[in-house]
Amino acid sequence: MRIFLSQLSLIISLIVISFTYFFYDSIGEKQFAVYLLLFALGFCFNDFIKTKILKISFTLVYSFLYGLLSFIEFVHAHLFNSKITVSTISIFLETNSSEAGEFMNTYINGFHLTVALLLISSLIITAVFSLKEPNSFFTKKLIVRKNILILSISAILLMCVFGLRKHFLPFQIAKTVESYQDQKKIIESVKVTSEGSFENVNYQPTSDEELYVLVIGESTTRGHLSLYNYTRKTNPLLEQRKDQLLVYKDVISPHTHTIPSLGKALTLGNYNDPSEKYNSTIIQLFNSAGFKTYWISNQRPVGVYETSTKIISRNSDVSIYTDISEGAFDGKVIAPLIKVLNEDDHKKLIIIHLMGTHFAYKKRYPVDFNVFSDEPVTLFNSKKAFQAINEYDNAVLYNDYVVNEIISEVEKINSKSVVLYLSDHGEEVYETRNQIGHTEQNGSKPMFDIPFIVWRSKEFLETSQDFTVALDRPYSSEDLPHSLADLAGIKFKRYVKEKSIFDSEFKIKSRIILNNKPYDEIFKKE
Repeated sequence: MRIFLSQLSLIISLIVISFTYFFYDSIGEKQFAVYLLLFALGFCFNDFIKTKILKISFTLVYSFLYGLLSFIEFVHAHLFNSKITVSTISIFLETNSSEAGEFMNTYINGFHLTVALLLISSLIITAVFSLKEPNSFFTKKLIVRKNILILSISAILLMCVFGLRKHFLPFQIAKTVESYQDQKKIIESVKVTSEGSFENVNYQPTSDEELYVLVIGESTTRGHLSLYNYTRKTNPLLEQRKDQLLVYKDVISPHTHTIPSLGKALTLGNYNDPSEKYNSTIIQLFNSAGFKTYWISNQRPVGVYETSTKIISRNSDVSIYTDISEGAFDGKVIAPLIKVLNEDDHKKLIIIHLMGTHFAYKKRYPVDFNVFSDEPVTLFNSKKAFQAINEYDNAVLYNDYVVNEIISEVEKINSKSVVLYLSDHGEEVYETRNQIGHTEQNGSKPMFDIPFIVWRSKEFLETSQDFTVALDRPYSSEDLPHSLADLAGIKFKRYVKEKSIFDSEFKIKSRIILNNKPYDEIFKKE
């Protein structure tokens, strides 16, 4: 009994990981086998160590790490029912402390805390009973034989674990960190200049003053915009100017997370050639065409690792990060935008990066926009679902205000101007699944479906004749550089007119998501 209690933490952790394996699809047989092997190893090592202090230290450290890994696997499986992958770990490494705190507040619930308390309690019991020496019934000769047997079993177990190491979370973390280091070396090996690697850039302006504003939203699925026929009036301001807007109906993001999505949308990198992203950003293109470039952001620039979005923004002539303390709503981007609009430069590209409708949704809007509080339309009838949907829709409502304000300020300058708004990716909010959020490995349709809205000034309409309006075109935001270049009349060596949603020669292509899977086949239209 004492031996059992001195290993209780390891046993409870195995129960947690077994529960995860049998009730969710997130852990495969090989991954579960690693945890079984490590469980057996823990017992073997514990029995082999004879020094009391070493025995206690090993038991507590090994049990704690095993329990921590089991808990991480369990929480991720319970929330997303998908495997923890290199992509998942990358997103964590590029998440700042504020986003991590919001994730905890949004997703961690009583069930998770109960399991955590169970693991911690078992660890305490393990610590207490590890202090007590069990009686030994073995003679010295039998002890030697037993130790040889344990060493042999341990060696076999270690070889098995080594053979299955690719399926173990710490190994995946190590490979991700290694990948980051390799990526850093690639970036350092590329001679990054303000104009990038663009060749044969040809730009012939049709107006004395030109302005292009790209507004990047966050976690906003088009299904919750009334501009896209959502049941609630979440776009009252933009709908008032609906005749001025081009609302594209079938645009998706190639990923369900910010970093990989914008790594494609803001560069020439794509699924077929991801290496193209290095030194080929939208900002560098407009720099090479003679534009003054600006980056205005209401997002924190740095996580555990510097985000690739921050690296992309470096090439802008001016970078402005708003005060993103608690309660810093997206309306804070308006003041720096007005200042930039009033500067003397005649050719400008302004990229505005919003917090949009990122969780925690209730932190994305001021109290004046707490409008939706009744029971929403959803397949999942629970107070938790109703609350999340209401908070999300209120965040969309405030986002409508911010985007409309940006357009209003641009409209005032009376020049050839375009405002293009899209989101980095979408969000599941109890639409097709009983959950909120976004996950790369098991993405739902709302996680990929994004709004894509264009406003053009009168001056733009008067001077730009080669502009095709086809709002039903199936399009992926990974081709955004070609479309923005087309808007501004910029041509360059790697420009492909068939990839511009605004070009008459646009060609429909297979839209790749979820690790090289076709969106249009996965989510067939009814």
